[in-house]
Amino acid sequence: MLGRYPGKAPIGFTNTTGIDGKKYIAPKEPEAGLVKWVFEQLVRNCFMLEELRRMANAKGLKCSKSNCWKFIRNPVYCGLIVLPSETEGNQIIKGIHIPLISETLFYEVQNIITTKRKISCEKQDLNAMFF
Repeated sequence: MLGRYPGKAPIGFTNTTGIDGKKYIAPKEPEAGLVKWVFEQLVRNCFMLEELRRMANAKGLKCSKSNCWKFIRNPVYCGLIVLPSETEGNQIIKGIHIPLISETLFYEVQNIITTKRKISCEKQDLNAMFF
């Protein structure tokens, strides 16, 4: 496997072939920027995930509710690949692709979405964006 992502590329990435003929995933704009924006907004803890999903959809990211939950929990965005193993659970390795976000940002978001959280910003920001 050697750090390559198997299968279809997740949102924000595209499947490409390098000069040497090996396949890998590369960031695809503008989706990659929007995925990064969603992670940055989640770590600020100003909006609920559903509100962020709607804002990202308004900006051009095509993502359903269930697909949004999948990509927020996917470690591919911070440069890690999960290898399922039948003997000793899942193994996480470093990928060869360019990560969209840092590992610290990814783990901060995971901590926020797994704990009960209280939204810390006011609704005025949301009302200014949506009439």
